[in-house]
Amino acid sequence: MIYTSSEKLTCLNLTDETDEMNFVQLSSILMERPSNVVYCKKNGNLYGIISMGDIHRAHDEGKDFVMINKKFTSVSPGEYMRAKQIFKDNDKINALPVIDANQKLLGDYSRWDDLISINGFERLKANKYAEEFWKKNRKFALVSPCKEFAKKRELMQTWRDDLLEAGLQVSVIDREDVMGIFDIVDYVLFTDEDELRGTGTLYHDILNKEFNWCKAKTFDSIGEAIDEAVGNAILGAVLAKGIHIFTLNVEDNQSDYWKTLQKDIENKFSKIGKKQAGVLHEEFREDFFAELYSEEYMQEIFSHVYAEEHIDGISKLKDSDRDTYKVTNGERRTLNQPSEFEKCIYFYGPCIVVGYLVADGHTVESCLQAKLNEKGYKIKCLNYGAMADQMTELNRVVSTSLNTGDIIVLYNENRKYEGIPSINLVDICEKHNVPATWMLDWPLHSNHKLNNIYADEIFKILEPIVRKSINNIERVEMKDEFITLGYLERYFHDFNKEDTGIIGSIVMNCNPFTCGHRYLIEQALTKVDHLIIFVVEEDKSIFTFKERFAMVVEGTRDMKNVTVVPSGNFILSQTTFPEYFLKIEDDDIIHNVEYDITLFAEMIAPKLNISCRFVGEEPEDGVTNEYNEAMKRILPKHGIHILEIPRIKNNGHIISATVIRKKLNEGLAMDIDNLIPQTTKNIIELCLK
Repeated sequence: MIYTSSEKLTCLNLTDETDEMNFVQLSSILMERPSNVVYCKKNGNLYGIISMGDIHRAHDEGKDFVMINKKFTSVSPGEYMRAKQIFKDNDKINALPVIDANQKLLGDYSRWDDLISINGFERLKANKYAEEFWKKNRKFALVSPCKEFAKKRELMQTWRDDLLEAGLQVSVIDREDVMGIFDIVDYVLFTDEDELRGTGTLYHDILNKEFNWCKAKTFDSIGEAIDEAVGNAILGAVLAKGIHIFTLNVEDNQSDYWKTLQKDIENKFSKIGKKQAGVLHEEFREDFFAELYSEEYMQEIFSHVYAEEHIDGISKLKDSDRDTYKVTNGERRTLNQPSEFEKCIYFYGPCIVVGYLVADGHTVESCLQAKLNEKGYKIKCLNYGAMADQMTELNRVVSTSLNTGDIIVLYNENRKYEGIPSINLVDICEKHNVPATWMLDWPLHSNHKLNNIYADEIFKILEPIVRKSINNIERVEMKDEFITLGYLERYFHDFNKEDTGIIGSIVMNCNPFTCGHRYLIEQALTKVDHLIIFVVEEDKSIFTFKERFAMVVEGTRDMKNVTVVPSGNFILSQTTFPEYFLKIEDDDIIHNVEYDITLFAEMIAPKLNISCRFVGEEPEDGVTNEYNEAMKRILPKHGIHILEIPRIKNNGHIISATVIRKKLNEGLAMDIDNLIPQTTKNIIELCLK
């Protein structure tokens, strides 16, 4: 999150009351100062806002003007922590105007703070997948930011120097030259999301030009592009074991059908005065269920509870035993599975795979099983659907007892896996001219008729693989390789574990980074030759991972022999130990605590030569204390020392991140002056003024 004062914001000064703004006026102001939000002021006071999303929707409706939004969320001066909480709770809000009691616009908070990513290039270079990315992508254009933003311009210069030092071809261009550069470079880089979204919307929605969103990136999103290579590496390793993989996606195929379908879906919601969402409103139900429609059937379908659990790093459906929704050990029932089979087809992914709002017999898997049985194939379909992020989903894939010749079908949202065929559900819908009544708000939320069509088309694609016989069936074990490819190669590719002496580690959340955290690190360094600090990567805290990581990097920059890395999906993550983030002491806490620590002890520590782990005393947080106690039980069994260091105090009180957040929330910033290092103050400087 970053604050921008009012004089640097993109503003329109209105001379009279109006409800709309034409594209011509917006064009000139966005060319001069692109931003994700245009603030409309009248007599110095905030009158309304126009987001780039508003302009995009107006463009799609064929309009050459956009309505000014007079209903928006704002914060008052000093409400730094409230702004952070709003961003955390609502991912659709990207900017928050700061206004005083008289509606005067003082500035705004933006969700994105790419300025703290200035050290990001260092991390990208020390990454096997980054090396591969830089080999493939050699030409970059950097779009010069507005001259009023000195820090952004400094950041752009830093990027230019880093890229040139890496031997890449770099040019710095003005915003007016963006459209002519896409064809001759691999990527066009903007300093932040504000400039990217403002520029992209200007060209695409106002000037009606083909802005290449795929090539337009911020430096931060380049890191995300590199992260996709991790999935490629893991699935590539699975492919090499003789497993076949296909992905499902929903992708704009630029057809008139897709545009009409989206419009029809929007219209059916607007007719009943509801926002478009994956909710089967009463007015839609008769069309959606078609010949299955009855009050009894609806009651049964709506009694399905798609609850999930996170056990041993895997997200899966909780068991259920209803007539139309049966789940056993995380697998939803697929009807008519053969008792004897030659190979399996495993489905992984969200609603389309789970079978949202259909009975067991009408899931894509059950429909496909029926077609396989009809053709006489001894193939078994399994429904391993669940909501999960990329790495959690891949963790479940490699944790499945796979055999050579098996087939994996997984839903792939906005990712392109190299060498893996992808099935676009939009193409299937277009081929069969599927109406909007057969889905809720998009093709993933489909009814039984559409699921049967999906299964038919998937069958046609998979049949050549299904038909092949397997001579030598072997069990595929991927867990160890998964952690190596998915984590160790990503963050420790150039880490020399042999010449660093005794290696210790600390896992920290740092929400925010305090003098207590700094003290723990200093004490640990007196006992080891090298210290690895794993910063919890999950974005479940009020301070984002990017902010917390920057705090630790900057807070330890003066220390020798310290390596700071993200914890990834394998150390204290939402999947290995979800209770840590929920702060609940439920029945699964012991199981997940032990899984998380054992995974570290058996799969991570030995490969990095970590021989000890440090923790601070935890007299207040029961969940964290349980974690510490479990480490004392488990780590010594694996030859890893656990050292608990007393917490440092200030004026007789333990320095606590919880207390610091509470004081910030109460506007008592001066009370934390001695509790956080200067480097942390620099990152959250605005709340301390």
